Order: sequence, then C-alpha cells, then structure tokens
Amino acid sequence: DYAILELFPSGKEMQARKDLSAWDEPVHGLTAKEISSSIGALNTLRTIVARDVFDPRFGVGDATVSTVVGDYVLRSKIKVSDANMEAYEKMLESLKPVMEEAVKAGKFKSWNVLKRAIATNVDGDYDFLVTFYFKNLDEALAYSSGLTDVSAEFKKVFPKEDYAAFRSKQIALREIIGQELWELVEKTD
Repeated sequence: DYAILELFPSGKEMQARKDLSAWDEPVHGLTAKEISSSIGALNTLRTIVARDVFDPRFGVGDATVSTVVGDYVLRSKIKVSDANMEAYEKMLESLKPVMEEAVKAGKFKSWNVLKRAIATNVDGDYDFLVTFYFKNLDEALAYSSGLTDVSAEFKKVFPKEDYAAFRSKQIALREIIGQELWELVEKTD
C-alpha cells in the first residue's frame, strides 16, 4: 500500500529517533487535542508490517532533490548468495558510470543501491534494494518491461564490452525476488 523511507545521516540520528526522551519531536507545537486525535486515527488507518534498516551503497542522480509528487519508483528486491556477494557488489559499482550516462540521457531520474543492514524478512528475504526514479508512469513501465534499457550507455562507457554478455553475468549473480512500482504521493523535507 504505502512505504515510508526515512534517511538518516548516521546511526546517531536514527537512534535519537528511537529515544523515548525525544518522543514529542514529530508532534512538537501541536495541541494535546491535535496529538490525541492524530495518534488515535493513525493507529486505525495503518499497520506497520516491517522496519528494515538499509545502508546506502551508491547511486546516481539525486532522488531527495529531484523527485516530486507524481514520480514513480521501481523497487527491485535482490537476493545474492554469499558466494556471489563480492562479485555482485563489484558489478553494481562498475555500473555507476553507465547509470550516470542514463540519467544524463533522461532515461530515469536516479538509480540507487541500498544494502539491507537489519532485516525483519517480513517482506521476503533479500540483500539489496535497487531503486529507479522516473518522472512518469510511461517511462517506468517502458523500463521495467525492457522496452528501454541502458545498452547504449553501457556501450558508450565500455565500448569493447558486450552488453548481452554483461547482462547474462548479472542475471547469474543474483535473483530478483520481487519488483514493485510505486507512485510518490507525498514528500516532506
């Protein structure tokens, strides 16, 4: 239904969010009646099903600045065996200049790789969350269905490499256990 992504500059800020002495930070400035009604209503409107912690590994574009309400996010949940972990991370890192070219070409707004640091496994057992931000549904669907890809950008960055061979290697290193396409409906600072 909905996902909330909170980014913290470090573990200190994240821990402060869990610190009970700072319980009033999100409601600071509201009246007791406003607090009471919003907390009561919130618990009847939603259920938190999982809280995982991710370590941002790398990315291109700036999802925090360039995204606007109405953008779309393609989220891929990636499972990698322990034997393939190092090779997969190196492969992802090698894609960074390709993805930079794709952002410049307007194929998507940003690409981000997050490694799961603490997992509840409520939403499945996976190791990485790879996200692509798009400015509209048509672009998101075209990319997620394979109608558009980064083959031209790959050839520009690695002119002597074969894109099909690279994709075969990428597919052999990981398993996509789930993909979701989300629309950004609200954004806060």
